[in-house]
Amino acid sequence: MTDNLVDFGYFRQTRSKRVFSPWSGNPVAAAIPFDAENALSKAVDSFLSSSLTDESPLSSPPTTPPSSPPPQSKSLDPPPISPPPPPILPPKSKRQRNKEYSRRKREAKRAQSFADNGHKFYEQRPKIQATYFNTYATAQSSIQVDFNAEHATSARTGFVGLRRNFSRKTYSLDELLKETGFKVVEWDGLKPTPIVDSEQRILVLLAGQPNCENEEDWEEMCREACELMEMARASARFPKGSSNHRRGNYYPLTFGISHGGGQRNPGPLEQEPVNAEIFERLNSSRPFRRMANFASAVLKTWQPSLYDYYVDRLGRLYARSDFKRMFTGSIFPAATYNTGPQTATYVHTDAANLPFGMCSVTALGTYNPKRSGHLILWDLGLVVEFPPGATILLPSAVIAHGNVRVQKKGERRYSFTQWAAGGLFRWAEHEFKKDADFFAGLTPEEYEEERTKSEQRWKQGLDLFSTVKDIEPTM
Repeated sequence: MTDNLVDFGYFRQTRSKRVFSPWSGNPVAAAIPFDAENALSKAVDSFLSSSLTDESPLSSPPTTPPSSPPPQSKSLDPPPISPPPPPILPPKSKRQRNKEYSRRKREAKRAQSFADNGHKFYEQRPKIQATYFNTYATAQSSIQVDFNAEHATSARTGFVGLRRNFSRKTYSLDELLKETGFKVVEWDGLKPTPIVDSEQRILVLLAGQPNCENEEDWEEMCREACELMEMARASARFPKGSSNHRRGNYYPLTFGISHGGGQRNPGPLEQEPVNAEIFERLNSSRPFRRMANFASAVLKTWQPSLYDYYVDRLGRLYARSDFKRMFTGSIFPAATYNTGPQTATYVHTDAANLPFGMCSVTALGTYNPKRSGHLILWDLGLVVEFPPGATILLPSAVIAHGNVRVQKKGERRYSFTQWAAGGLFRWAEHEFKKDADFFAGLTPEEYEEERTKSEQRWKQGLDLFSTVKDIEPTM
């Protein structure tokens, strides 16, 4: 018996004929005596006798063909249909190629003008500006609110705002209107519309969108921008807790030149290496370059005095450093990509920004602007429809703002913002010194003069705001 088991490979045998099992553990003995050798012999004899009478599967084929397989049950899913091949686009016509060439040539010429003339570039286009105002800048199109900007709060020095406490919650449109009774402002996202305070200052500007050759061009750019936002959120490295912060539950990516929040000197915001590569891709993309340049041009057009203040103070900063502008055609020194996926901000103020400065917000995504995504202007009592692809400018350091959350799970909302930290302007006006060093070098008379400037800075900053009458003569 043991020899048979060795022959069949169940046991192993040494050269001394000692048999052993290849498996570890104690063998299990059968409870009933069993003759394995006799049982195996009977099984072999039974197999041989049956194979001589039964039909072998290897015999000649039957005379009748086999029946066809039964039809499949209707409940089974149909086989997957492969997607059709991508359409073969016809080659571009000569006219299309010429238009594409002209567009690239204009962009290169505009970029060179920015490099040569800085942000004085827009002063070379008075005809375009006059045409723009003739079309849009009418007193009849403005929205009047019962609010005086002088009553807004800023820090004692006038370089930053004051942080205010609001509840950390988001609103649906119905919840917001029921709780506050705010007025809904219908806006198509196209027509530039100023919101003016009780002194006729243009406090908020519903800027619209860039003028493209056709509407489909801008829609395509916005779709590409959404895809880039999704790529950024999936690829970026976010610090722990980034999706839940004082402004809301979404993933922000911030970059550019700033001063404050622990920075000892003005400089670029620190980035993870992988995030720096993502910013390079976002900043060089055509959609975000267009949005950035458009917001800067709108600021120059509607708030020329404020724009010149930016040019002068930030120009001094760039002249004394090797800081790189994030966008060649934008005056703003910093920006944030709010990558969603459903960006909804709590009501808040961006207190570290220049209080009389402007922040630009461009909305993106796939949501119904009639039901969600509205801009909440808390201090003005307004809820403004904010369609995807549109841009709005507001003094975010002193006007509390937020946005209505989207309604459906499948909807997406992102935003692209540009802003300027008040610390940059303080650094430029304080001779590029820290406050302690700057004030230590002043005489008593100079110190008193500087104290007076600080007390008046907020009001002087408001004087930079345009009124509707200021822009009417250019119409």
